[in-house]
Amino acid sequence: MRFATLLLVLLACAAPRAGAQVDPDGMKVYGGTWLSDCAKTAAPKVAVSVNAIVFLDGDRRVATTNATMTASYYGMSPPEHYLMTVLGDMADGDQMLLTIYEEEGGRYAMLEGGGAVQAALGKAALKLRFRQCAAMPAAPAKAAVTPPADAAALPGPAQLAAAPAFATPYRKALGKLAKEQDWLLALEGPAPETRSMTVEGREFWVLQSCKAHDCAGNNTTLFWNAEKHLVYGKVRAGGKSTMIGAPPAAVAKEVGNAWWKQWGKPQAD
Repeated sequence: MRFATLLLVLLACAAPRAGAQVDPDGMKVYGGTWLSDCAKTAAPKVAVSVNAIVFLDGDRRVATTNATMTASYYGMSPPEHYLMTVLGDMADGDQMLLTIYEEEGGRYAMLEGGGAVQAALGKAALKLRFRQCAAMPAAPAKAAVTPPADAAALPGPAQLAAAPAFATPYRKALGKLAKEQDWLLALEGPAPETRSMTVEGREFWVLQSCKAHDCAGNNTTLFWNAEKHLVYGKVRAGGKSTMIGAPPAAVAKEVGNAWWKQWGKPQAD
């Protein structure tokens, strides 16, 4: 137990602090009030705003400042059912975490933090599961995902970046980013396995990669259609996010969903 607590404190201290606000897109999905009991509005609750996480239990109030959101808090090894982490700064320098998960029973969140956070919240609050209840926005519609018989057979981002069939339309889609961000050309940084997704009847390979040692601030999600040589994607670099390739609305939505799930929004544009 002591080791687990120490590990949590170290993770909190090492977490990237890339911005002072929760991104508006993130607020639409994960912001607002999370209740520990959907049948009782007076039950302990957590409110997520653009710049704070607030725990409320009767007259008791524990609040943070400088809230931010990331889907890459655990790097390439997130816990099962993990979606997102909202982080906020406590007055004593500790961090409160609202970790969000989604399983078959629905989406829920739990509070975590170091010693100071645990003392402020109390043991009971740390065991609660908070839900968005009736206020929960509808989850984005999931596109059909068709994993290949051998997922490992799909090439990774670096392999595709070296292939002219992909590299030519990809560099065209990048535009000036190709000159400004060298890491985007080779795509040799950390990357999860390539997977296949079908959007409106068209198959895309979903490629994700980031800049070595700076995944929180520099990352990309790309959709590649080999049949038509189409490359669409979202790039986070240089302090801003850019959609590349002018994707159709349905594809843009899935690109955004895939990017959020992998990388989150490390800082405000």
